[in-house]
Amino acid sequence: MKWTEDNTKAKRLMIVKELAPCSVKTLLFLEKKDMVKLKGQNTRINNTLHNWKHICKKYKIDNELFYLREMGWDPQFTPIKMDNILKIWSSKGLQIYSQILLKHNVDSFEAISNRFSLAQSHFYKYLQVRNYINNLKKEGIQDQHPLISYMIKKVQ
Repeated sequence: MKWTEDNTKAKRLMIVKELAPCSVKTLLFLEKKDMVKLKGQNTRINNTLHNWKHICKKYKIDNELFYLREMGWDPQFTPIKMDNILKIWSSKGLQIYSQILLKHNVDSFEAISNRFSLAQSHFYKYLQVRNYINNLKKEGIQDQHPLISYMIKKVQ
């Protein structure tokens, strides 16, 4: 995870930021089809993604990477193209999907808005996110692997 941390002294991070189609922190948690699109663009990205894919395969955590994706830069979540509400949420500290889950279910809007000071006008975006998460859960994302739980604790 250190590879994704902002560090103004790291020139490689600036290069990767320019080449990556999403946030660097989201890069590791993209789905396979999005990773394939990046292949060949940059040696550093390729090496990191290659190593990361091996870790995911060994620990069988591919389906659970969703929990660690940044909501505001998730290429799978198409409503982010309509407005910048999720980027506003990110600036208030609500960044990854696992932050809005309570026992593997999406927490209520009231609880989330109280925790992160979200505007009531963001309720529709909450409904979109909740629907997206529920659809992903239908596709097989259920319990968290201990490695994913550990990574979530490190990110938060």
